[in-house]
Amino acid sequence: MNAKYIKAKIDSMARTPGVAGCAVVEVAAGMVWHAAGTQADFVAMAEAASDYWRLYLRMNMHFTAFGKLTHCTLTHETHQLMLTLCGHDMVFVTVCDKNYALNLSDWNFRIHQLRLILEAE
Repeated sequence: MNAKYIKAKIDSMARTPGVAGCAVVEVAAGMVWHAAGTQADFVAMAEAASDYWRLYLRMNMHFTAFGKLTHCTLTHETHQLMLTLCGHDMVFVTVCDKNYALNLSDWNFRIHQLRLILEAE
């Protein structure tokens, strides 16, 4: 895996206006591969956020008619937390201000580019 490229990509994404943090997290272990951003305690938050994805994995038999989950957004009082499938057993965690309108088309393309690198390994 090109660890330097992955780190640079995540660091760049975390500098996007309105984004407070980004991380690649291994779902099964909840281990953060790399995280960046200004959100306080973001690594611990990203690890905990992977529980949302594990909940989906435990309960997905109830949602098979909808197909695979590709991403989910959880809106809290002040921030949004988005989890996006980013390779086998990996999710990309994004935190941004609740009122920030992230360009999802561009964001998903950037995550897809990262996913291609992760899946190449």
